[in-house]
Formats: sequence, structure tokens, C-alpha cells
Amino acid sequence: MDTRSNQVPFTLKFIQPDGMYTPPTVLNATIFYTEEDALYLEGNESILEITENKNLSVLFTNCDEDARLYMDGLEMIPGKVVEIDENGEPYILPSTNEQLLFTYDYFPLIPGHYQVMVMVGDTKYYSLVSVKTKEMTKDQWRIMVNEVESIIKGLAQDLVRKQMGADRSIFGDVPPQLLHQFFVLRKHFPSVMAALSDLENKVNFRIKKEYVIVPIVKAKHTDEETIRYRLRHPEKKNTLKTPIRQTYYDLPENRWVKRIVETIVNKLILFKDGIEEAIDIVNDEIQHLSQYQYKDSTKLMIAEKELIINNLNQYGELAKKMRSAFELIRQTSWYQIIPQTTNNFVPHVMHSDVRYRALYQLYRDINSDDYRVELDPSYTYQWKRTDRLYELWGFIQLMNVLSKDLDYKPFKGWLYDRDYNHNVHVIPRLSPDTIVSYKKDDIQLNLVYDGTLPYESKKTIHDQPLWAMDSHNRPDGRLDVYKDWEYLGSLIFDFKYRPRKNIWRAEKVRQSNRTDVMRQLTSYASGISSPYLFDLRGTGKFQALRPIHEVWAIHPSKEGNEETKEYSDHRLKIVQLSPGHENRHVSNELQFAIKGVLERKDILLKDFTNLQP
Repeated sequence: MDTRSNQVPFTLKFIQPDGMYTPPTVLNATIFYTEEDALYLEGNESILEITENKNLSVLFTNCDEDARLYMDGLEMIPGKVVEIDENGEPYILPSTNEQLLFTYDYFPLIPGHYQVMVMVGDTKYYSLVSVKTKEMTKDQWRIMVNEVESIIKGLAQDLVRKQMGADRSIFGDVPPQLLHQFFVLRKHFPSVMAALSDLENKVNFRIKKEYVIVPIVKAKHTDEETIRYRLRHPEKKNTLKTPIRQTYYDLPENRWVKRIVETIVNKLILFKDGIEEAIDIVNDEIQHLSQYQYKDSTKLMIAEKELIINNLNQYGELAKKMRSAFELIRQTSWYQIIPQTTNNFVPHVMHSDVRYRALYQLYRDINSDDYRVELDPSYTYQWKRTDRLYELWGFIQLMNVLSKDLDYKPFKGWLYDRDYNHNVHVIPRLSPDTIVSYKKDDIQLNLVYDGTLPYESKKTIHDQPLWAMDSHNRPDGRLDVYKDWEYLGSLIFDFKYRPRKNIWRAEKVRQSNRTDVMRQLTSYASGISSPYLFDLRGTGKFQALRPIHEVWAIHPSKEGNEETKEYSDHRLKIVQLSPGHENRHVSNELQFAIKGVLERKDILLKDFTNLQP
């Protein structure tokens, strides 16, 4: 049935500003369907596209005053703009005035599809609004969300492994929950095997009397039921109803044994699959590293990863032996004829009989600690503005580069300050002024997220050594570099969710012509100082030396193919970092920049001395 409605008894327009001197964009919703399912059929024409990170108003008019406008996301709007219906759903009434729905600053719509429904009387009209991204594709936006979640959870899972004594150097990327369950099984295995060995041949049973009709010459036992049968059926002179004893294994405790054994076997299968998947991941890493085998450091990394594979294979063999032991009881005749229980009631025997108790304790312990890693709910707010999401994603990419690519070990700050002894691990919000510290040999790096710099040198301390000399004092990220705890300088990062052409324009390089973004970036390079640089505090020399080695303006690209652009006069680099692309150049650029900071002391002090009268 054609459910498209070409004429509707209302007017619905979505309005977005385009700038101070240009008229707003007005999108007139004209295509509606009277069946909700028709919205999602291939080729429907009802989708209106609006742009993210812009205010959105609606003009809903020319209809019955009792008409209602429903739209996904209205529940986010505070105040009196929306009404609440009898089912608790928010809606908007008609008005001759524009009504502001979503604002850039407070509750913007994230990219995606939003269903619109207008109810006039008993008739419902359906349409779709699509929020499109500006500087990247929808797929790139989705990649950012997925990578933020997966990378953060991966970092936390590494910490859970260490808390369990299961470092990645032994277990690769086997999920912590599987590792935990395997460790529990390994702990209980000796007592469980003794119990299984005994239950294999001495399982609990009951003797149940049953009656069968047999030829009289084969009747071995008679009782009162036999006599009653004979009296009722005198015509059957050649047969008797005789009692026989049957061994009955279908007991509640044996059903529990089957439930436990099947659960453990399934977990061992999952653990084996996890081991194999981890081996594949490490093999891929080795294959990638093999391209650089001429480096001694690479050979060492390959040897370490080969050791991981060896360890994983050993634990895989142990899991295989455990499963073989459980398979023995699965082959017994009594095990195969009983079902496993679906009843959660635990019979007394599971506690009183030492054999059954050993199995039940394993089952209880292996299910009692369900390791989960979850994100703090505040992260979902950052999904709502793509510029904020890009900033968070970019910072986490830098964290990943430092730890995974450049081999700096995180040891303090943010999730590295958490206690991972609990079952559910909620990863805290990455809040402003968060410092994540890394070490490698005698080098320490402090990676700072959205840190605010003081305006006076007296408010600095050794591990927060910078102060700002003008109003630009809050870069999105920075990296403070120390060697033997001597402060050597910093890198500044600012994430720009905008095209490269809107970050730096060569024709506006003169001070008076610079855009606000250009002034911000040059201010970071020249307007930040530190009394702790090279331990020069108190000498007066620190005022003439600037601690910022480089400023990076990091931006996305839909194509992901823009090369880094350097403006050495301003100590500025424009670095492209795009979701869905390899971004290997960022690792190389960051490694080179850190090396530059480590070498700058001798260069700067030498130049400074030569300039002295």
C-alpha cells in the first residue's frame, strides 16, 4: 500500500542560521508517510539534511491547535518549550513563532537520523531528519565513537590483567573476563578432577521399583502387585506382572553436575578461541614489525612477541587437557541420559556431599566475578558535539601512540590511578587538567588534557611548569618532557575540527591581519614561559628562553591524505589526523618531536650564550 502523503494539514520548517550577514537556511518538510515502516524502506525520499553544530529552530504552524510534533531528541530540551503527553513522551504544540530546539552550546544533535512524527487528530504523519557531519563522513564519526570506547576499554583491560597478575607480555590480547575464569578453573582443577573421577563411577542414584509383564517361567520375584494382577487377569495363565529394580540417575544433584560440566566446557572453548585470536593478533604484529628487522629495537620487540605466542600456546595446551578431563564424564552412560537443570534451586546435596560441593564451588566462583569495563555516562555527552568528540578521540590517539608505538609506559594519572579489584570497572571521565604520566628509561612524559595555565610564574610547580603571558592559556593538550626529572620543554596540541584552510592562511601572516585561530596558535608558541626550563630558575636566563618546542594544530580530513605542513618561523605544524585512516605519520612526527625536545637544551643554551655581550 502506498503510504506516502503528498498533502499534509500542517506546515513544518526547520531553520538554521548561516551567519550574521546571510539569511538562514530553511528546510521545508513536505514528504511524509502515514506508516512508520515506510520511513526505512530503501529509496524513501523523506530525509531532510541539517548540519551539525548549528542552532536548530522549528516553525510548526497552519494546523489544528491540538496537533502535536514529536521528534527524537526532544527529551534533551529543558524549560517550557516542550509538553509531555499522557505516555510521558515530549512533544511541541503549533506556534506562529519559531521555536528554538537545539543549540550548539548546550544540547546539539549528534550526527544520525531522527524520526519526526506529527499527530493531527487520529492520523500520524512520519518523516526523517538527518544530521550530517561537516568535516568528516558519517562513517568517520562512527569510527571515532567506536575507537574512543574500544581504546579506553582496552587500556583499562590491560590494567585489569595486571591486577590479576596476567600481564599482556604473557597473555597478549585475551579478554580479562576469560582470563579470570580460566584462573578460577585452574585453581579449582585438582579438587574438581578428584570429584569427577569419583562421580564417573559412583554417582548418586536411586533404586526404583518398576513392573513388567514377563512369561511366568522368567518371573524371578513376586509381590502383592503380582498377586493382584493374577486375580484380575485369570485368563493370562502364562504371564505375570513382576517387579524389577531400575537404577535411577535423574536426580537434581546430577542435573546440576551436567549443568556445571557443560558450562565449564563452553568456557574452555571460549578461552581456547580467545587464545587463538590473541595469537593471530600477535602474529600480525610480528609480520608488521618484520619490515623493520634491521633495527635492534625491532628485533627485541619481535622476540618479546614470539615469547607471548609461546606462553599463549602453553596455556592453550593446558586448557585442552582440562577439557579432555571433563570430556571423560560426558561419555558416561548416566550423564548422557539425564538433562541439565534449568532450575536455579540448589539441592542440599550440592553442599553436603564433598564431590558435588567441589563442582558447585567452582561453578559459583567462576560466575561470581563478572569483569566488565564500562564508560562513565558523561562520555555520551561528548558524542553530541563532533568537535568535542574529535578532541577526545585525538587525545586518546596520542595516548595510544605513546604507549603502543613509542613504547612509553603509562604509570600514573586518570584510569591509571584506579583500583581494579572490583567486578565492574567504570572508567572515569577524562576531565580538564588530567595528567597521564609515562616513563621510558630516564625519560618522563606528562601528557596533559585541556589544562589551564596560570598567568603568573609563581603559581607554577615542577610537574606543572608552564605559565601564560597572554589570554591564550588553555590548549587542548600538551606534552611536558623531562629527563632525569629535569624539565626540557613541551609540545602543544590543539584539535581543530575545521578545514586546514581555516587554520592557517599565509596571506594573513602579518600580526594585524591574523585570524583569531592564528593568534591563538602563535601565542602558544611565543607567549608561554617556564621558570623550570633546564633548571634555570633563579638565574634570570629562563625569561629569555621559550619552553614550547612545537605547536601542533591537529585537524581531520574526509580523504585523510593531507601531508603535515610546517611553519618553522612560528614553530607550528598543521597535522592531519583522520578517523578511518592509518595515521602512521603521527607516530613518526611525535617521535621526531620528542627527540627534538630532548636535544634542544644544548642547542638553545649554546645559542643563548653566544648572544650574551
